[in-house]
Amino acid sequence: MLRQATPSDLNVICKAFQARRDVFPHVRADYVRRACEQGRCFYDSGVVIIWQQYVKAVRLGDVTVPQGNVILHQILNATNERGTAAAVFQRFCEFVTSLGVNVNLYLTVRESNQRARRFYEKLGMRSIGRIAWAKGTIPGVIYAKFFARRPPSSQFKGFLSVFAFSSRPAPDVIVNGDRPRLRRRDA
Repeated sequence: MLRQATPSDLNVICKAFQARRDVFPHVRADYVRRACEQGRCFYDSGVVIIWQQYVKAVRLGDVTVPQGNVILHQILNATNERGTAAAVFQRFCEFVTSLGVNVNLYLTVRESNQRARRFYEKLGMRSIGRIAWAKGTIPGVIYAKFFARRPPSSQFKGFLSVFAFSSRPAPDVIVNGDRPRLRRRDA
């Protein structure tokens, strides 16, 4: 379980971001305060995570993030203890999966931040797009982690339920004029 940031954590969190102005030049105390007040800031084992769940689909660089998904805005290991950020990030991923069946995690990172990119890739994030900041002068990469979850079977009706979680190969759909028909791949 992740620890929600409290008002008493605010000063420590702000100082941690100030100490890393090279990576987080845009993070200000009022932004951190609002994130804490809105329940969008975790402070656990010296690691800060600021996040948001989108209430509508959002264009992020060359990717559209569907409604209901989560974006990790900032993650900062204020302790610099090896392995702490990875453990907290894994707990954050568990938290994200608790938000719903179709909720996935997105984040952006500067293209030049190789250390962060290796960290995210090691933890199962994959690069899915490009973004740029400061009028296109700072290139970035969009990462996502898609959680494989099995929705309740009641969400599937008709023939889809036969193939949804079967070990059989999925059918090909062949469009013949205006009428699609199914063909098994192994046929």
